[in-house]
Amino acid sequence: CDQAIKVTRKQDCKINLILLDINLCNGINETQAVQKILNENDIPLMFIISDFDNEIIVNSNHISSFGYVNRNSSEAILLASIKTVLKLHSEIAQNKLLFNSAADGIHIVDIEGNVIQVTDSFCKMLGYTAEEMSSMNAAQWEANWTQDEIKGILKHQTKAVKTFNTKHRHRDGHLIDVETSLIKVALEGKTLFIDTSSKKYKRLQIEK
Repeated sequence: CDQAIKVTRKQDCKINLILLDINLCNGINETQAVQKILNENDIPLMFIISDFDNEIIVNSNHISSFGYVNRNSSEAILLASIKTVLKLHSEIAQNKLLFNSAADGIHIVDIEGNVIQVTDSFCKMLGYTAEEMSSMNAAQWEANWTQDEIKGILKHQTKAVKTFNTKHRHRDGHLIDVETSLIKVALEGKTLFIDTSSKKYKRLQIEK
């Protein structure tokens, strides 16, 4: 496990895909090592399984992966699975790039207002890192509404876009006038909300 972590940390080592025999994930050390590698590197992972690994599959659900391939699969199926994973990973990376390249402060929250995802521009707007914002709630930067009021707004939000004028609180305490657009979406069976915040002075400059 330690050796695998060391390999992924080598600057001259480029890893495109991790193929992991799921039987190696029985122990706590193994699963922690795999999760640590994935946390430190943007590398797609695919499990190799047998026909009798159902329990092990359930126990490894907490590890982010791109699926499973049977160890008895033919070379053609294995190569096709690898190509599919690499293509999917590339598309996800491109979508992340587009998401983080957005000029406005886009952030995704759940029904409680907890952050699911934020763009780099929104982090910069409020003065936080992405890691810090990942554990925040909208009430921590929203200056005009309490947490209960935010939850009420989210509860009654429809799939139609609603626009609000409000203020966001920067990390250093100063307030930012923003225009924010909110929309409700369903993703993987969960109700989420995409919020786009634009600084008011910037909006006025564009309109002029």
